[in-house]
Amino acid sequence: MSSDPRETKKSRKNPWESASLFSLLTFAWIWPIFKKGLGKDLELDDLYESPEAHGSELLANQLSRLWEEEKQKSKDNGSKRMLHRALFRLFGMSFFYYSVALGFDEVILRVVQSIAIRLLVKSFDSTANISQREQIVYAAIVCFSAFFHNVVIHHCVFLMFRTGQSARVACSALLYRKTMTLNYSSGKDVGHLMNLMSNDVFRFDYGLIFIPYLVIAPLQTLVYIYFLYDEIGLAMLGGIGFVFLIMPLQGKLLSGDTLNILLSA
Repeated sequence: MSSDPRETKKSRKNPWESASLFSLLTFAWIWPIFKKGLGKDLELDDLYESPEAHGSELLANQLSRLWEEEKQKSKDNGSKRMLHRALFRLFGMSFFYYSVALGFDEVILRVVQSIAIRLLVKSFDSTANISQREQIVYAAIVCFSAFFHNVVIHHCVFLMFRTGQSARVACSALLYRKTMTLNYSSGKDVGHLMNLMSNDVFRFDYGLIFIPYLVIAPLQTLVYIYFLYDEIGLAMLGGIGFVFLIMPLQGKLLSGDTLNILLSA
């Protein structure tokens, strides 16, 4: 066995790259390593190499090229250089597609499921003039919407995390290259870069999944307000008002030191 861990890992190609559509949809490609982990503790030799598309050298080269283009464009236009523009050009379309899928799940599937549950429950009222066939339709909608919700949400979260990880790897690689060109007598700059590499870039891993909700949450709120008003009228203002009242309090509790404690727990 080779003494180089990288050579050991390269002998085990990541099954995600060659997985079938069914395997991708069901996450069956990860089952073999789960099965192996049931019998013993996983070791380095058991792990797969990262997919080629997620390699640090490839991602760093792509981001470096886009960053150089951004610097040249800002120089020509006299504008400020923005790293997020280069990141958006590299990962923006993937992030957009995943956000649309997440929005479809939250604004359409979840709402349809709620309406179907409401109609199904009301169908059991003795005064309701609803046939058994309609009840079956409502129940089927509840089941199918729940199934597709689980399919969409798990894949969206997985793909969002994957995109965030790729962004982190690309930025970390560029920061590492930057440290190699610095004069180490300037300890402040080196320390700042090391802090970025060890702390700040890890926010990419978890931050992207929440960004779409800046748009999804207001849309979902408006949809639910409409259906609540249609169902109970102005009485819904009490519940909606209470939710909006506690939002600033919740934000205050999760700000500053409290948020840092929760994140470090």
